[in-house]
Formats: sequence, structure tokens, C-alpha cells
Amino acid sequence: MPSMKVPVEVYPIFFMIGCALTAGTYVAHKELTSDQDLRLGGGRGYDENHWKTRLENRTMPTQQPTKTRFQNVFYTDVID
Repeated sequence: MPSMKVPVEVYPIFFMIGCALTAGTYVAHKELTSDQDLRLGGGRGYDENHWKTRLENRTMPTQQPTKTRFQNVFYTDVID
């Protein structure tokens, strides 16, 4: 088997790829183990009371405050 020499310029690329894979693995593990909306983790994922509070706290479209119109202070001669 021929031995391949890796150029020195490639080592930073290997380091960056390793950091990206490590960070991606960490974020994926954290998301899968601590997200309350997923049903993973041995019963920690689904909580009936969690869903009830989320649905009760949801605002209806009629209850949302009306938006005030943006006042154009820079171009006063331009009409919306």
C-alpha cells in the first residue's frame, strides 16, 4: 500500500471540518434530548399539560392588537 503524504496546507481544513462536525453533533444531540415537542427521551418528550398550556395561551387573530401605520418622516413628500 503506497503511503500518501498529506500536504501541510490541508491540516487547517481538517481542523475546520472536525470543529463543524463536533458542533453539529452537539447541537443535534441537544435538540433531540431536550426538545419538548419531540417524543424522544423516554417519556420526556410528550407532556399533555405542556400542550394544553400552549393551546390556551395562543392568541386568536381577532384578539391581536391592530398595527399602527408607519409614519414616513424621511420622505414627507411621498404618499403611501
